[in-house]
Amino acid sequence: MRLRSVTLAVLGVVALVLAGTAAAADEDVSSAYLADLYEGNLVPNPDFELASESNPNWPADWDATFSLIDFNRPAWDCTVAYSGNCSLRMSAPLEVEAAWVSPMIPVKPNTEYRFTGYVRTQGLTPEKARFYGTFVIELFSDRGPLFPRPFAAGPNFEGDNDWTEVSFTFKTNARAEQLQISAVVGWGGRAKGHVWFDAIQLEEVVTE
Repeated sequence: MRLRSVTLAVLGVVALVLAGTAAAADEDVSSAYLADLYEGNLVPNPDFELASESNPNWPADWDATFSLIDFNRPAWDCTVAYSGNCSLRMSAPLEVEAAWVSPMIPVKPNTEYRFTGYVRTQGLTPEKARFYGTFVIELFSDRGPLFPRPFAAGPNFEGDNDWTEVSFTFKTNARAEQLQISAVVGWGGRAKGHVWFDAIQLEEVVTE
């Protein structure tokens, strides 16, 4: 019996060591991914790990549209993430037209860019929305928004979806000076449900 107890204790220690090693490996992979995410990325705070200096409960550089009448709750969610610890969440119990929005990002005219981001949805239901559970790109000149609006967008996601990559390329027009990224629960119409956004990257496509 004593031998069995010792054996079980040793196995327990080995299991803890292996678990710790696996956790450390996962942390290394996550750290490497985040380092790659920042390289050449034009989006500020693209993984939403940084807090706002003025509000420790809000992500730096990003803002959200919401209406208290519709009860939708934009949140900086540090319990769910594709990578790192945090993501952006929009929780809308009623149909809303709302989004998380980036700051204005300088871009070059007539230049190709690649966008990548990740979306997770839960019970997302559109109500005559043009875009829902996805990313939308709008271009701006010094005089305001440029048409068409939006200039580019990812596919829509409805219902329940685990983390899914959204990736597309687009070429700015001759008047483009800036762009803004919207991570939308509903755009051009309403939608309800829960949606998370994470690991956003915007980079210039360089051809050799």
